Amino acid sequence: MNPTGGPTGSGKITPWRPLSLACRLYLYALHGYFIEVTFTAVWNLVASGSLELRGHSSVWSLVIYSVSCVAMENINGLLQRHGFALSTRALAHTCWIYAWEFTTGLVLRAMGWCPWDYSDFRYNVAGLVTLEYAPLWFLCGVLFEVLMVPNVKKLVWVRHAESSGGLGYETPVLPLKNGYVSPFQRETDGVPRRRLFTEVDHI
Repeated sequence: MNPTGGPTGSGKITPWRPLSLACRLYLYALHGYFIEVTFTAVWNLVASGSLELRGHSSVWSLVIYSVSCVAMENINGLLQRHGFALSTRALAHTCWIYAWEFTTGLVLRAMGWCPWDYSDFRYNVAGLVTLEYAPLWFLCGVLFEVLMVPNVKKLVWVRHAESSGGLGYETPVLPLKNGYVSPFQRETDGVPRRRLFTEVDHI
């Protein structure tokens, strides 16, 4: 491994860098938005039997989910460093989700923009959160720990040199156990050719 932590050896790619905060915010925003639209579509299917699968969300959720997930990254890092079990970390995420949902809902409601209302639920608090969702938020905490954080941490950028003149381009790659997976491979004639997946140097 070279001093910057990137792969070395064949010279196909130059040192990598992790996803920036802006990239992670973007990724989390789209991820949360997609899940909410899918969840509401399935909810409507169960409630009405309609196969139209119409889901809905709000553009505010892009900000809410992205900031929340970055905060959950920090919760994950802090609790893992202190050796807390998965169940404890998921419980901490559940508490954070409730606190964040209530806070953002309170701010949006004060401006007349809050897109959700849990008033029809029995165990709601001011219509902004509801205890009926506790199992769902706990499950989200588990999935965030098991699937989301580990894979987001593996995503990095690498620079491919186009020529000896130093021109190049960056592509995201996912470092696996046995090396990097990249969408490009440089052939012996020096011309980059697209491949579905190409394993290159180890970390």
